[in-house]
Amino acid sequence: MMSFENIVIDHFRGIEHLEVSGLRHVNVFLGQNNGGKTTLLESLFLLSGMSNPLLPERINAFRNKGNSSFDELKFLCHKVKLDVHPTFHAVMDGQVRRNLSLSIVNKAQQVDDLHRANQMGASSSDGAKGETCMVLDYETRKGVQKPIHQKSEFCVIGNGQFRQTVSAAYHEGVTARFLSSYSETTVLLEEFSTLVKQNRKEEMLSLVKLFDNRITNIEVLFDGIYVKYQNIDEMLPLTMCGEGLKKFFNIIVTVANGKNNILLIDEIDNGVHFSAYGLLWKSLLELADKNGIQLFITTHSSEVVAALDAVLHDSETSAEIRENVAVYTIASTANEGMQSYRYDADDIRKAIRNHIELRA
Repeated sequence: MMSFENIVIDHFRGIEHLEVSGLRHVNVFLGQNNGGKTTLLESLFLLSGMSNPLLPERINAFRNKGNSSFDELKFLCHKVKLDVHPTFHAVMDGQVRRNLSLSIVNKAQQVDDLHRANQMGASSSDGAKGETCMVLDYETRKGVQKPIHQKSEFCVIGNGQFRQTVSAAYHEGVTARFLSSYSETTVLLEEFSTLVKQNRKEEMLSLVKLFDNRITNIEVLFDGIYVKYQNIDEMLPLTMCGEGLKKFFNIIVTVANGKNNILLIDEIDNGVHFSAYGLLWKSLLELADKNGIQLFITTHSSEVVAALDAVLHDSETSAEIRENVAVYTIASTANEGMQSYRYDADDIRKAIRNHIELRA
């Protein structure tokens, strides 16, 4: 399993500079609203699939709950300065180094500038007229091996169509999934169907019953996932159920599926009742450990942290799982800029018992 050990982010969204070191198997990020937690997840997501030029566009879509305008890609640059390129550096498994530089290029403006320099009028028939392009310049190096250096490009043309170029020689060894703060059901249908084919439906149903004991069955039908409740004759589409159930089910199915090396979960508490936090953590930690998945999770809820602490110190939680969990506070400081502060399981317990605020 490929896993991150550290990451350095420069000039990306609201982060001018941030370093996070000592990453574990399960990593939880705390901090104030608008404090850079989601941006950190997005950075890890970019570095998990550098050959895919659609990733930054998908990142904007995560935030907008749908397809975003490509023009909004300018907001990926710190302080919306297109001449300051976001860069990302990470170490994986102690020997693999990943570097990524992202730039936004207005090709229409480049054409206009060139025509003006040559005292030629810009023609509306120019192929580059109206194009805005994102260029991903990435490099991977394993140990002392020669680095692999490649570029990919994604351009949106004025009429809404796009073109992209990706190096055919690049092979990505890491797979990642980003679960945003709202529920998604498109990929969930495919992933739950896979578990049903593997005869693991009862495993998922048992966890869902713990979440809500009124649920008696869950089925995959041709048009979606359906849930059976006690005293209701007709099964209900999962899309019509509460946000908490959708979020819980989405998380446990994704982790149980084990298709991704890296799973990033934004605002894990969103829509989930506090009484279910313990069950969510217990399920998540055990499934991630079983399937070898590295987790990155954000929250700003002290109750979520307290529930994690309770599960970590439960007698049924193994010492190995406990030692592979780290909590980070992401905070903006007056003198040193944005900083990350790391806590292990014992640190979390001491902070809670002494009423120390970990969320910055």
